[in-house]
Amino acid sequence: MKVLVVDDNKDLTDILAEYFKAVGLHVFRAYSGEEALAQANAQRPDMAIMDLSLPHLSGFEVAARLVAGPASGAGFVARPVLVAYTGAQGAVERERAQEAGFDFYVTKPGDITLLRDIARLCDSSAPWRPGAADEARLAAFTLAAGRQRLRRLLGPRSLRLSALASSLRAQLRPSLMPLG
Repeated sequence: MKVLVVDDNKDLTDILAEYFKAVGLHVFRAYSGEEALAQANAQRPDMAIMDLSLPHLSGFEVAARLVAGPASGAGFVARPVLVAYTGAQGAVERERAQEAGFDFYVTKPGDITLLRDIARLCDSSAPWRPGAADEARLAAFTLAAGRQRLRRLLGPRSLRLSALASSLRAQLRPSLMPLG
């Protein structure tokens, strides 16, 4: 599975990239929105983990271009799973991320294993089926587009997602609660 890590914080990008390499993923890095689009066009990642506050071209704009595909100049045939990994914890940012096409919204500093589990779930070359607790944890950070992907990946088991996610959301701090 190919993962694109995008953040203008070089140290964080490098740490995440090294972690994902250590768990067996092919990783590409970008430190700006423009670099992210160039890497996405060249490498065609399966997943992009992206900060929202990037110089010159925001994560929102990059995501929207990747979702729009070739007509936007992104050149994409199939768009990657999009994960917003950001310090922005407000409802407005989550709503904007959802509108831009992000599948998941995880706030910094977030549990890096959550990002790993999202990658594992979406890796079609090595199917991983989470247990009920992991399903709830993933669903709690899933935006509308991501819920459709989870339903498609989990099949009949996805019927439990809403109840599990609602239960977990009630336990989470309000700043970590996703849209939905």
